[in-house]
Amino acid sequence: MGGASKKQTESKFQQFITNLSVRLRIMVLVLVPLAGIVMLGFLELHSEYKLETQSKQSMMFAISITPLSNLINEVQKERGYSAGYIASGGTRFSSELTAQRQNTDAALAKYRTHLSMLQKMYMNQGIDRQLVRSLTNFDRLPVIRSQVGDKSLAKADMLKFYTGAVTQLLTIIDMQMTFASNQELADQIRGLVSIMKAKEMAGLERASGAAAFATGQINKADYAKFVSLVEIQEIMLGEFVKSVNEDMVAFYSKTMADPVVETVQSYRDVLSKAPYDKSLENVSGKEWFDATTRRIGLLNQVAEAVIAQVISTSKAVEADNLRQLQAMAVVVASILLITIILAFIVVRSITRPVNRLTATMDKLADGKYDIEVAGTENGDELGKMARAVEVFRQNGLK
Repeated sequence: MGGASKKQTESKFQQFITNLSVRLRIMVLVLVPLAGIVMLGFLELHSEYKLETQSKQSMMFAISITPLSNLINEVQKERGYSAGYIASGGTRFSSELTAQRQNTDAALAKYRTHLSMLQKMYMNQGIDRQLVRSLTNFDRLPVIRSQVGDKSLAKADMLKFYTGAVTQLLTIIDMQMTFASNQELADQIRGLVSIMKAKEMAGLERASGAAAFATGQINKADYAKFVSLVEIQEIMLGEFVKSVNEDMVAFYSKTMADPVVETVQSYRDVLSKAPYDKSLENVSGKEWFDATTRRIGLLNQVAEAVIAQVISTSKAVEADNLRQLQAMAVVVASILLITIILAFIVVRSITRPVNRLTATMDKLADGKYDIEVAGTENGDELGKMARAVEVFRQNGLK
């Protein structure tokens, strides 16, 4: 029963096909692979488009790292001055803190502009949320500043606020890895993240040391934290050296050969002896702050050099992916156009002779033998059919 039903279905399908004109049958035969070519071409183009879009987003993110890095740098400075101000009971770093707050505000305004530009580009919900979250801590900045000014905020709470703000900003740089479609770019971003985190640890070290040298004393908890910050910096800088290329390692080594690095190390040595003697009194809070700020500035120079590399590589990758997308579009369009033209020529080379033969045979069937049979000179099967029809015509004339 099932076999009979299957044969009946096949018979109906064959009947449907045989009722179609030759032109339609050939068109169906051509359109099926043509649709496949179009689909494959679309998939290839879509893949290249996604890659190009990803690289463009990476480039836009890379460009935004510069104002982001500047903001991080200014926030770190404000944190350091605030720590020294609180530790000294408001007797030191007052004018420096006031000036630094203006610098932070300027950097924040510039970063907000770049952030607004990034938010106009659709990334994905997770990234969009992180971009918005990166500035949420700054909503509390006026309150924190006021509390620092009237000395109602504990140093630990102040450090927690500023460090949280910096951490959120550093997360944006980590997100750059999401768009790294190139190993060289991924390594550069990894190196950038390492140097930026090392710089953040140096900023915390500056704040911790500023409080210690400003008061001439340091408790056990702060001392342990200070030692830990120095060790973490060494680890992060080691990761940086492993990630970047030889040219950047050479630039880093040359930059950090500045004498101020040795000066900071000598101050570190003084602070490391604090639990055992009163040597902190030999270094002022300002001396420590100025020296560590200069050292952080050197780290910032290295970070800026890496940022320049990331931007350059991102632009190169984006340009290369755009060229690949354009080339793929040209190839797909060319293949599609050639296929359509060839299909049109082949279909026409079959249907026109068939139509002429059909018209000729209709006339012969009506007894009209004084006609010309076209296509007898063709060397294909249609030519054979035309020559056979010519024989019928000749016989009819007899």
